[in-house]
Amino acid sequence: MEISQEMVLKEHSVMETSRCLLRKITLDDVDDMYDYCSMKEVSRYTKFIAHQSKEETYTVIEQMFIPEQLTKWGIELKETNKLIGTIDFMSIDKDCATIGYALSKKYWGQGIVPEVAERLLQLSFEGLDLKVVYATHHKDNRNSGKVMQKIGMKKIGTDYYFNFKDKPLVETMKYAMTFEDYFKR
Repeated sequence: MEISQEMVLKEHSVMETSRCLLRKITLDDVDDMYDYCSMKEVSRYTKFIAHQSKEETYTVIEQMFIPEQLTKWGIELKETNKLIGTIDFMSIDKDCATIGYALSKKYWGQGIVPEVAERLLQLSFEGLDLKVVYATHHKDNRNSGKVMQKIGMKKIGTDYYFNFKDKPLVETMKYAMTFEDYFKR
């Protein structure tokens, strides 16, 4: 019997890595999420604008993270039980997905995003049987590209965001990993 994609995602509502717990975001996370979402450096290359208040963060959790819990996880540092970022399937269908992530500036350069992204790749290819996983980064956000390379994704070209914040067109670098590439590693 084949298990549905939705059921696999429900079964993986909590996932673990060596340092992090990937779990669903709740309204109890407002303070932690506001802490990093209010950092201009964190939001600079993301689709969201730096949060101006905890009320705004509450609304984002209520309207985006809770209704889309199947495809979005908070990154909780096990050592402190603090929510320090998010990772998610920005889009997903039966064959492919696009992943995205945001992490508190306080934890940049510590290998946390590659660690949790690797766990999402494992779910993608071993649990969901996807054929390809994509990720993109703003052309100026080279560190995000380094994360994609570190987890084994290959640059496949250029893409564009339209109406990205104050710019009508922003160039992005597009990366991918296929099912075959995942299992060859």
